Amino acid sequence: MKIVSTAPVRLDFNGGGTDVNPFAATFGGTVVNATINRGYRAVLTPRRDTLVEVIDKERRVFDLKIPLTYGEDVHFDLIRAILNYFRDKIVTGFTLIIHSDIEDSAGLGSSACFTVTVLGAMCQFLPRSVSKDEVARLAFELETKELGWVGGKQDQWCAAYGGLNLMEFGPGERVSVRSLKLGKMAYKKFQNWLIVFYTGGKRKSSDLQIQLQKNMEAEGRIEAFQKMKQLACETALSLEQGDIEAVGNLIDLGWQEKKHSNPLISNERIDGLYSAARRQGALGGQLAGAGQVGYLFFLCPPQKQTAVCVVLERLGARKVDFILSKRGLKVSRQ
Repeated sequence: MKIVSTAPVRLDFNGGGTDVNPFAATFGGTVVNATINRGYRAVLTPRRDTLVEVIDKERRVFDLKIPLTYGEDVHFDLIRAILNYFRDKIVTGFTLIIHSDIEDSAGLGSSACFTVTVLGAMCQFLPRSVSKDEVARLAFELETKELGWVGGKQDQWCAAYGGLNLMEFGPGERVSVRSLKLGKMAYKKFQNWLIVFYTGGKRKSSDLQIQLQKNMEAEGRIEAFQKMKQLACETALSLEQGDIEAVGNLIDLGWQEKKHSNPLISNERIDGLYSAARRQGALGGQLAGAGQVGYLFFLCPPQKQTAVCVVLERLGARKVDFILSKRGLKVSRQ
């Protein structure tokens, strides 16, 4: 018997950053996002001893009898946090093999997706019945309270729920997830107009989120966050109305406000890629996640996508093939 758990990563179209505290807890944050057919897959096989063997990009073996400390790297710290949380409930060891088809630390919410995927496998293994909301909350608590990382909430809820959603975070601990209702033709057009590029590089999202928190109290920054919330709501409305051109323009406005909220989110190279794509006909785009490196996406009419791809690839970006996915966390026994 083995347990297979999968979860997707996401793109955030507008409102990303408003899900970070203290803004979200005080004023409430609003984000429009969607999951794609890329992410993590974890395969858990029970053992007869008390050892936990984890095979990710490297191999580690943990003894369940020994409390685990942190400080090695992102993925194995997440594994340690999960094992410490469930330590008293785990009876036997297991082997956990983890696969991914995305770049780590590149703006797609990969750390949260990793955590949700492993939690899905663990809860099935124990067994423990949990809802999608409970998995997302536990993933967020392990990352922020146990490991002390700074970040927003959308990544965990995206990985758990999947789909194209309007998410609201706060005030307080409130979380609301509303699936956006698009007609078949509007959904297909949105998919066809969306193009994604990998710009390269990695960064520690928590470092940028810390700076984002500091910037929230700077003059004019609260207004920028409020504007980002408004643009997220307008984006959701335009999507449900099937007005993809308007969505493209709203995403561009959101990118400008996002840079105003945290100037460190972009850099000269990203600005150059963005401007080049716009000159070739892209309506608007954003750099996914906390910024500086990673995945850059645009809404662009199909007839102009070839020109955009040629120019951006000449500048060192790589086009990524993908489709939108409506599936969130999925766990099965095989």
